[in-house]
Amino acid sequence: MSGIQEILLILVIILMIVFVPRLVGGRREKTGRPFEKISGKTRLGIAVSVLNVAIFAVVFKPWGGQALFFTCFGLAPVAAGWGAWWVWVGFRKEK
Repeated sequence: MSGIQEILLILVIILMIVFVPRLVGGRREKTGRPFEKISGKTRLGIAVSVLNVAIFAVVFKPWGGQALFFTCFGLAPVAAGWGAWWVWVGFRKEK
């Protein structure tokens, strides 16, 4: 019985994610394609981040018991790098 409840809960969450913003937010202006505004440096950063995580996933095999090493060397540098970039962009926009 709990399996059905979990599935229904997931469906309710998905419906809320889809319909609540439409009910509350009103109309939004269409701004075109969202990925056209991404600069070349940001695209390169995204590609390097995905490649870094993929390489360290193959090397450390987190599904085989090496999850701590994968987190330390695969995910943590990517998260730290993007976090630093986010803070730097925030300070740059304040000026």
